[in-house]
Amino acid sequence: MIQGGDYLLKENEELGGENDHKMIILLTFYTVKVGLCVYVVCFKSMGYYIHKGRPR
Repeated sequence: MIQGGDYLLKENEELGGENDHKMIILLTFYTVKVGLCVYVVCFKSMGYYIHKGRPR
């Protein structure tokens, strides 16, 4: 879990710091709308990241 709770880290906890996560999301991401929240999901290698959505 990254400090601040902005990202939920699953399956792979060794991909670096917060800056790396932001870069990964910029490179490969797609959005998933669930109810009133929009989630940004990013996949890389063996892990995936979920950026907590905000109501839109």
